[in-house]
Amino acid sequence: MRSILFVPADREKLFAKAAEGAASVVCLDLEDGVAASAKPLARAQLPAAIATLKAAGKAIALRMNADFDQISFDLAAVTPEVDYVVVPKAGSWQVLAEVSNALFKTTGKVIEIIALVENAKGLHDLETVGRLPASVTALAIGTEDFAADLGVTPASPAIAEALNRMALLAARCEVALLGFPGSIAEIKNIEAFTETARGGKAVGAIGGFAIHPAQVEVLNTVFSLTDDELAAASRIVEAFEAALEKGQGAISLNGRMIDMPVYLAAKRALARQT
Repeated sequence: MRSILFVPADREKLFAKAAEGAASVVCLDLEDGVAASAKPLARAQLPAAIATLKAAGKAIALRMNADFDQISFDLAAVTPEVDYVVVPKAGSWQVLAEVSNALFKTTGKVIEIIALVENAKGLHDLETVGRLPASVTALAIGTEDFAADLGVTPASPAIAEALNRMALLAARCEVALLGFPGSIAEIKNIEAFTETARGGKAVGAIGGFAIHPAQVEVLNTVFSLTDDELAAASRIVEAFEAALEKGQGAISLNGRMIDMPVYLAAKRALARQT
């Protein structure tokens, strides 16, 4: 999930372009990217969009609406080919669990949920609950909505602090973290967006959302190991596993102490490359 590209589900001409692109996941959007009057059309076009993306071997996400009068229609439109469902305005354990159960009834399979946290109340409530339904495999920050909720810009230190708190919550709940402390709307100043993405990686995010193909390239690069990082992680895993076979719990490698936490971090980094 290095790069998740939003594609409005009512924009049929974009389906083939997304299928040919480099995004790790294509997220068909039924929410903010689609006008209220076009939501029925967006749902009706989902089968064609899914078929096009699956034919290209793409992983597919679907962002549903947060409005209760829309949710049931969105859930009914989900098919087993969908890999992830993005739940916006996440904050209620009960809603996440109900969505998960409804998805299972509709599709006959457990579909992974990405909980998109977009306001202070949602973050507080999830922190208070301290656990997530088993189908929730990632937390993501929606910086534009979160910033609007706080009355700040997406580049505000308050958004960075919210992401830091989400990083702790994600670690505690053993789920992935997605996102970055800045605006997703930055599509012209790619250097600025790159620094924003690096800010997400610095707190443990494994990827983020994009609204433009140029952002996809940035996310794929930032959230991948460099050749040097890949080689270093491989050396750590190889050396420490050899040490474990000898009954050693810590070793020195290139002037650095390697123990179990360092080893596990290297293994996780390598696993994310696959």
